[in-house]
Amino acid sequence: YDDAVYCGSQVLGRMLQLLDQQRPGRALEVLFFSDHGQEVGHRTDFAGHSQAERAGYAIPMFWWSRTPGATPLPADLAQRPFRLDWADHALQRLLGIESAWYRREFDVLDTAYSPNKRAEPALDGAER
Repeated sequence: YDDAVYCGSQVLGRMLQLLDQQRPGRALEVLFFSDHGQEVGHRTDFAGHSQAERAGYAIPMFWWSRTPGATPLPADLAQRPFRLDWADHALQRLLGIESAWYRREFDVLDTAYSPNKRAEPALDGAER
């Protein structure tokens, strides 16, 4: 597992270098996240997926931004819990997409972000 993580990080690092070289001085946003968490026996004698340990469900995620003149980000962004199932709300903001499905309280970049709020889909697609 550690070799796979190392290999993946090498590929990702090279991809970022190439993007940076090919788009000098231009706006660039990269959002990366793992597809799953993995317990690897660091704290218990268990390897796999479960909800018993944070490593079983928490995933690595980073956002790299080079956008001249961008709106300042929330000061506490690095400490905010990020729900991957709500990532589309932040992506809509980043891409400038206006949608009836967008909800500020699910957008990790918004001051109204509320990670403990229950997501209830609007049946008519309208914001509540």
